[in-house]
Amino acid sequence: MTAQPRVRPFPARGIDELADAPYDGVLASLGFERRSRDIPAAVDPTPSAVAVPFGDRHEDTFAENKEWFDDHEWEQPQFEEAEYFAWVDAWLQARAEEASGVARVAVDVSSTSRYRMAAVIEALLSLPPETRLEVDFLYAPARFEEPSSEDEPPVFSVAPVSGYFAGWWRALEAPLYAIIGVGYELERASCAINMLEPERAEVYVPDGNDPRYLEEVRKANRGLMETRGVEHEVLYDVGDPFSCFRQLEASISRLERDQRVAIVPLGPKIFAVCAILAGGLHLDSTQVIRITAGERQRPIPRESDGNVYGLTLSFSPTTLQEGDGLPEERANARADADAEESAHTNRQVGEQQA
Repeated sequence: MTAQPRVRPFPARGIDELADAPYDGVLASLGFERRSRDIPAAVDPTPSAVAVPFGDRHEDTFAENKEWFDDHEWEQPQFEEAEYFAWVDAWLQARAEEASGVARVAVDVSSTSRYRMAAVIEALLSLPPETRLEVDFLYAPARFEEPSSEDEPPVFSVAPVSGYFAGWWRALEAPLYAIIGVGYELERASCAINMLEPERAEVYVPDGNDPRYLEEVRKANRGLMETRGVEHEVLYDVGDPFSCFRQLEASISRLERDQRVAIVPLGPKIFAVCAILAGGLHLDSTQVIRITAGERQRPIPRESDGNVYGLTLSFSPTTLQEGDGLPEERANARADADAEESAHTNRQVGEQQA
């Protein structure tokens, strides 16, 4: 049996308050965004502070970010992107083995890729059951900026985020249901629906701190709700990722009873964490899809808005004992799924009557 996490909220706070949460290890990504170093600059010095550089796009504020990480003596391992899973798997296990008690690790997802998020979550879900580890996924939202159509080149790839999340469906004849996250990405959600051809779909719409953000997201996805098969939208609070995760897991728990599920985590990076984690807890019924423009994607050096949101995953030998059933949050999600099933049925009846 592999390790099973308890999932709970990470209390929202300002970036400057992160020093109150000391860690045994901090993992970040070194890229072109200014916010690549915002969370790392706020946390206390740690025995293992690592910023893994991306192999391309060394532009905009990349040089400044690298200089900061150099000056503060952060480790910057160099390897091919395809080797990231093997590296992070070993790094996480080392943090757990070297700690005298429960190891505490922070993973900054603000400027990382969905591929790297998936690798971290795969490594965590593959840990030995005796592991004692607590992981905070931290996200610093970007300061609001109006989007530009130039920011969104044509889609280059629509594929599972990794082999682990490819959807090892047992009932291939079951209908496909798509859960689509949206953000500024013009036409990517509709592209996902066209490529996947689900029988039904629902859309997760982010609501951020700045009301202009929601307005621009709706503009970028105008007409999506009229797409064939799209049933309804779910408005989620970017500042409350735990509620978003529970909503996703409850939906999957309901849907997987008679359908295959595909999640497309467009939009804020913290939604991708919630979606990939929820998918990872339901590998037999769910696949996680990544949509990318590849090297044609234009770099945008976003700055953080000063807030930090996140999720905490706890692993310990007592998290799930043989015969004990699901961890608390998954049991709650199952109850939520039953409630959602009833609400979903009522919603369908209401729509038919209308």
